[in-house]
Amino acid sequence: MSAGCNGGGIVKGTFLGDALTRHALGQPVEDIASLFGKASWMPPDPVRRLGFYLTSEMERRKAKTKPDPHSPL
Repeated sequence: MSAGCNGGGIVKGTFLGDALTRHALGQPVEDIASLFGKASWMPPDPVRRLGFYLTSEMERRKAKTKPDPHSPL
């Protein structure tokens, strides 16, 4: 199940999941890198890692403040 994704995210997730399954079964798989390309530039590791941790922490805090729609309260 995929929730909160736009159409492009669902298509990529479905395609990559299918490719992973075929790869695990020893079947031929498309060249994924040539289909989706690669980032033109990535920041160096200390900056990239810091950005990841900051973004993760912000998302974690944001998720904590959202009310649970399934909560009986």
